[in-house]
Amino acid sequence: DVAIYGDRFAFFPMRQWHGVRAKTIALKLLKASDAQVILWGRALYNDVEIDMRTTVEFDGCVRCDVRVNPNTHYVTKFALVVPLQRRWVKFVYHWPPGFPHIDNAFPLPSSGWQSSFRHYVWLGRDDGGIAWFTESEQPFVKGRASGDEHRVIEALVLDNAVELRINFVRHATMPTFREWTVTFGIMPTPVKPWRGDYHSRFVGIDAIYGMERAMFSVGSTISYPASDINIARGTIEMWLRMCFDTLHNDAFIMRLVHPRMLMEMFLEWRSKLAGNMGAGLRLRVMEQRRKELLCMRVPLKWRRGEWHHLALTWGDAIRIYADGKLMAERKFTGLFGGRPGWDRYGSLLLGGSAVTIDVDELRISQIARTQFELMKPPVVDAHTLLLDRMECRDERTPIRRTKVEMGQGGLLSELAQFCDGKFGGALRLYGRKYDHTALEHFARLGIHAVNLPEWWTHAQGTTETIHEQLLKRFVQEAHKHRIKVLLYFGFEMSDAANEWRWLKHELAGIKPKARTQLRIRSLSPPQTYFAIDHGAQPYQDYLIGGIVHLMRKYDIDGVYLDGTHLAGGCANPYHGHRWYDERGNVHKTSYIWSSRRLMKRLYRIMKAFKRDSVIFAHTSSALLAPTLS
Repeated sequence: DVAIYGDRFAFFPMRQWHGVRAKTIALKLLKASDAQVILWGRALYNDVEIDMRTTVEFDGCVRCDVRVNPNTHYVTKFALVVPLQRRWVKFVYHWPPGFPHIDNAFPLPSSGWQSSFRHYVWLGRDDGGIAWFTESEQPFVKGRASGDEHRVIEALVLDNAVELRINFVRHATMPTFREWTVTFGIMPTPVKPWRGDYHSRFVGIDAIYGMERAMFSVGSTISYPASDINIARGTIEMWLRMCFDTLHNDAFIMRLVHPRMLMEMFLEWRSKLAGNMGAGLRLRVMEQRRKELLCMRVPLKWRRGEWHHLALTWGDAIRIYADGKLMAERKFTGLFGGRPGWDRYGSLLLGGSAVTIDVDELRISQIARTQFELMKPPVVDAHTLLLDRMECRDERTPIRRTKVEMGQGGLLSELAQFCDGKFGGALRLYGRKYDHTALEHFARLGIHAVNLPEWWTHAQGTTETIHEQLLKRFVQEAHKHRIKVLLYFGFEMSDAANEWRWLKHELAGIKPKARTQLRIRSLSPPQTYFAIDHGAQPYQDYLIGGIVHLMRKYDIDGVYLDGTHLAGGCANPYHGHRWYDERGNVHKTSYIWSSRRLMKRLYRIMKAFKRDSVIFAHTSSALLAPTLS
């Protein structure tokens, strides 16, 4: 039975269901302590034996190890039934998630819900619920008939209850004399009372080396989803007014950026162009932030307070126009040289520097235009993908977006404000420089902790760094401002890490020869990342020992875990995290229990070493209570 905040959650105790009433013939208490209670029981129906070992831990996590021995019988129905109070069940959540489109969390339909196998299912409401989870689909495969694949998990809506039903066996037969085992977990949430002041107690932000010395600056932006941009051929044009001394300041004008940093484009104002060309524009197209595919420089005599028309076109060549005149041209295929790597998750950003610029009349087209109207504002035609007058907000949405004539409105940062423009209104992208460091500015804002992302070290996944002095100095300066420093650890390890050579067979989530997707970051030297199995004991020992070493050597305050707490799929035979179906196909196991063990060990050891240490688990859309608790 389950109660949350003193309110009975279950309608009546959960039970195993096999279509008949079994007789309990044994029940023993094996262990009882503050941390854990272990029970063992046996039920019997005719010759069918059902044994279950139940372990209840301090945070409410229940592990059930079930053995079914049919002996001379067939088992045609076997399910776990969790009856819940109807008023407690409003939402459904299951895992693995859909990413980046989150399709695994939704209101419970009034007609109920049915699903194929999922490793983790949660039912509840805003303030609590209950989860069921298991590591492997193997126990379900032989227990379902054709056509029942989508009824493995059911939420049945009754008059005053909702039954969560896990169908281990449904309208199928089990082989005679074949024992059958399954391990699953049950866990109510939350595991402890919510603290309303959580965000005021812990506020974190990403950081980089050097921000403890560099003076802080801020720049406002407007961003557009780049999904509608035709990278094969097109035009981006706008009116610009520089509100700064163009001979002594640099500024970002426009950037096409991608979250995976595969292909990017930067258009900047430079006060001093290379080759003694004076002030002007510089356009760069970059691959993986390391390889420069294109660099064009255009000297211009633009001054503070002047409105100028700027256009960038691409197709068979990249061309830059200033005030209607062609100023530079370079043969180039499309916007990124015909290379792959751009998709709908990219963004077009204007502004973002410590100086102020005004922008008006942004138009994006699907053709490479050659003529531009300078005496009146642009208009929508058959080739227009976006036209933003930059005159006002779209009041139809609470989000700060511009109201556009065509396309999707631009997302405004907080400092962006509307002002007088070339034609009507315009957008002022405000920038400012401060007389103190970025780290000090964060302290003034009440930031309690900063995360040094993966570039804190030279190789993804390693627990050492060649940037020893940089890390020591950063931690020392952060502590002067009473800011904690967390180091990033993810779900991958790089072949540039020395440890990979001797740990790869033990760490890889699959055979090391079969590489996972190449994930590029701004790390040097170039390297390939491999997904690793956090449930493997050698990795857990390596990670925990390495983190303690970092705490001793550099006095760090904690870790930022990017997926480290998740129970990903593993088929590495060295771990036993795989199973075979009747056709001999290999399937992965989701290592929930071993991930839970990792998080318990990590928490206990870090707290013993530094009492106020922090473990920040980035969940994205993977909310697994048994590992997060």
